[in-house]
Amino acid sequence: MTEYNGMITAKVEGTHTYTVKLQLNNGEAKHSCTCPMGDEDIFCKHCVAVGLAWIEGGSKDKGEKGRKAAKVEITIKDVKGYLEALEQPR
Repeated sequence: MTEYNGMITAKVEGTHTYTVKLQLNNGEAKHSCTCPMGDEDIFCKHCVAVGLAWIEGGSKDKGEKGRKAAKVEITIKDVKGYLEALEQPR
């Protein structure tokens, strides 16, 4: 995962390897993913995975523009484990 000028770019391993880009610019969120859902401009599970990974670890580097974060490989198994660990609403 890398962050440069407010854009997060990452590769997500699933059935295939997908490229995800997330950007927040003046309060407007933009996203893209190379998966079939991303082709339909849907905020897919790969975008969610990258966002969660950034919140959990990548955000530590967000104050340094252009700094490359440590390589993070995110799998659907990682996302599933993270979501299962969240407190369930009653």
